[in-house]
Amino acid sequence: MLSIRNLGIRYGQIDAVRNINFDVNDGEIVCLIGANGAGKTSTLCAIMGLVPIANGSIEFSGTDLGGMPTEKIVRMGISLIPEGRRIFSRLSVEKNLLLGGITIQDDDVQSMIGEMYSRFPILKERCNQLAGTLSGGEQQMLAVARSLMSKPKMLLMDEPSLGLAPMLVKSNFDLICRLRDEGNTILLVEQNVNQSLRITDRAYIIENGELVASGSGSELMESDFVRNSYLGITDSK
Repeated sequence: MLSIRNLGIRYGQIDAVRNINFDVNDGEIVCLIGANGAGKTSTLCAIMGLVPIANGSIEFSGTDLGGMPTEKIVRMGISLIPEGRRIFSRLSVEKNLLLGGITIQDDDVQSMIGEMYSRFPILKERCNQLAGTLSGGEQQMLAVARSLMSKPKMLLMDEPSLGLAPMLVKSNFDLICRLRDEGNTILLVEQNVNQSLRITDRAYIIENGELVASGSGSELMESDFVRNSYLGITDSK
């Protein structure tokens, strides 16, 4: 579904991403793992057309996204849930959802809002409440629901567990699995490596803008490099 080839992203003279290659197939959860500043968010922004690419290509369902405006990319079926959720805090829950559905037919908007309220009943209860007054977990639900309003084929999720209370982190990952099981394709950026590798089909490790390792979630869980560098596990000999 998504094919990244020799992708380079540059901010001025600084190379944020250098010649990375990866694929996301239909119905998969694929995870990008790495420290802050590794290039993960830049990669998501490049896919969405929010930052220009310096070299390489991004193809979605066989179409080159290079130079395409973000609105058209959303209409093609890609939706981003950004880091920090970035809901419209001074608007109501329902108005946030309406904005999420701006690219779909008017006749479908109310139907999609009803679907989101069925999926997330707490949002229906809070429909007239200002989004900024929701709890962190509720705001995350709203961010997901807002992205689903555009009927995406692929969800890009940037640090969805960031700032959530520990008790909510598991339910957040359970939600990601449910979305995949319902047929959604997910490209996940997440610093919670342990949880991510347990649910992902495949993962790619990015360091300093370059891919340094890849494999299935189970393979990387057993990798000494990942265990030592990202899971804090040192095997005693």
